[in-house]
Amino acid sequence: MIKEIEVKSNKEIKRSIIIFIENNKVEVWSNFKKLCLDKRLPYHRLKSREFPIFYDKSQIFKNKMN
Repeated sequence: MIKEIEVKSNKEIKRSIIIFIENNKVEVWSNFKKLCLDKRLPYHRLKSREFPIFYDKSQIFKNKMN
């Protein structure tokens, strides 16, 4: 028996990028948790905040991709 596979089109998939700014240096990330791990930011404290996030000398923005 063959089951139907539901395929989402690109328009249905939610995509966003994370923009990280620190010391006038801009970086773009696709994963907020990986950003926090790499930059040694407190992920569990920051994940519940609304964007934009301002932490110490860092700024974190979230932008939806089209």
